[in-house]
Amino acid sequence: MKKDWGTGIPVYNKDDELTRGELFEMAVNLVIDEEVNAKGYELVATSYEEESIPNIVFRKEAEGRLMMIDVEAAASPNYVGMDNQLHGIMLDQAKKFDARAYFASVSFGSKDKERFNASLLLRGDEYNIRYEGLQKIIRPVF
Repeated sequence: MKKDWGTGIPVYNKDDELTRGELFEMAVNLVIDEEVNAKGYELVATSYEEESIPNIVFRKEAEGRLMMIDVEAAASPNYVGMDNQLHGIMLDQAKKFDARAYFASVSFGSKDKERFNASLLLRGDEYNIRYEGLQKIIRPVF
């Protein structure tokens, strides 16, 4: 439900802020909508726990090759990149299941400049979304 927070940093309490879990759930749902549902893939499994790697498993057809996505979420102006540890974990998971591995970074920020710069995400606020699509994770060539 939208709420008019006005401009700038309003008076609010802790219950008005999105939790880390809610932010992450929004990010996973956005990636499912953009990359799985919109392209007609079959969703095999989903985890809304940040510690779970991967968060989304899907495939094109019933017998098709599995594809895995690790989703990372942030409050703007922050944007999460993939680190070497995550890269290794995803490659190991993909190898274990003969799957393709992908990374998705999603950032949400208030449309209000002050709240955006403060990384303040309030319930009912309007958000800008930064999502640049899937990044394929490949084994490095030496």
